[in-house]
Amino acid sequence: MTAERSLEATLLVRLGLLLTAAFSAVALWLWGHLGHIGSAYPQPIVHQVMAEFFTDVAWTVPIVLLITLGVAAFTLRRSLLPVREISARAGNISPQSLHQRLPEQPVPKELVPLVRAMNEMLDRIEAGFELQRRFTANAAHELRTPLQLLSAGLDALGSNESIDPLRGDVRRMCRLVAQLLSVARLDARMHALSGTADLGQVVAATLAPLAPLAVRHGASLALERPRAPVIVRGDADLVAELARNLVENALASTRPGTEVSVVVGAGGRLDVADRGPGIARGHREHVFERFWRAPDAPPGGSGLGLAIVKEIADACGATVTITDAPGGGAMLAVAFEPCLPSAFPEFRASEISAILKRGRPGGPPKPSGKAPVRAHALRPGMQEEGWCATTHSPPRGSPQRKL
Repeated sequence: MTAERSLEATLLVRLGLLLTAAFSAVALWLWGHLGHIGSAYPQPIVHQVMAEFFTDVAWTVPIVLLITLGVAAFTLRRSLLPVREISARAGNISPQSLHQRLPEQPVPKELVPLVRAMNEMLDRIEAGFELQRRFTANAAHELRTPLQLLSAGLDALGSNESIDPLRGDVRRMCRLVAQLLSVARLDARMHALSGTADLGQVVAATLAPLAPLAVRHGASLALERPRAPVIVRGDADLVAELARNLVENALASTRPGTEVSVVVGAGGRLDVADRGPGIARGHREHVFERFWRAPDAPPGGSGLGLAIVKEIADACGATVTITDAPGGGAMLAVAFEPCLPSAFPEFRASEISAILKRGRPGGPPKPSGKAPVRAHALRPGMQEEGWCATTHSPPRGSPQRKL
């Protein structure tokens, strides 16, 4: 029972006791008054009058009491309705909506100071969040340029046993700075993201630059996606950031010589599975916290990747789940909200149908028969680096073509 309902119940109980005491006092007074008057009349007449009184009047007392309590309960509930509304609005304020404030107008006069105090507290919290966001963004911006210069200088020195470890450390620091900038951008957004994105196209474009990272981890990447566009709600740049962090996390966890599988479903679902040790069930509720890392996590991570994934998913109205991958490892699934044709008013219904059939406006017609495996545009040399992609879901157990 909440504190608000406890207050309501307490007031009703006290009101009931007060009414019961009042009716009892009136009944006792009438009893004594009738007894005093009855001394001047014969006893049979007095007894008859008192019996008629209790028969005609006294039985109505409990009914009147119940009706009075019912009216009081209704009135009390209506009086507390503004308090319920304020409580609901306060409960909906999140770190992404700290600009919202509680209204003072419908609140009873006695509670206005409390509402003002809560709004002042929200002002201080918002200022603290803004200060933290600015510090993170400024620090990341200040570190990015020196790290890029340092990375360029190390690349100019060539490759040898003493420089390669330094190059790897600088690469990880650059990625950490990029993640801090992503966190700062997410914190600056005060509302849900708008816009749409082709999930399959965004994921395919995100995987190509990650091929060298897969080579460094001794793993390969495999992509399965429908030929038709998979239009989902969300900002395309942040959806790409989400996919990048998911794949980077999977590459860091998978065993050398294994494959990271990336599957884009026609319903707007993105699955990324690795072949690593998996994520313990007791850790799954913590992996989306910023800077949290499992005790047995490999060195080099920052604990920001999955936190960024969760925040982007929340902003896009998507959900993230963690399950055990078939054959071992972890599988992270992001279920986006698919867009219906009505979400594209700039196209007619016939044009929407043509887009879904051809892949894009004015594109070639969909070939009949089984959809062939299509290579995505890759940088030179990636064909030997183990990156693979398919544009359809092959039968279970069938080998995938390496590009």
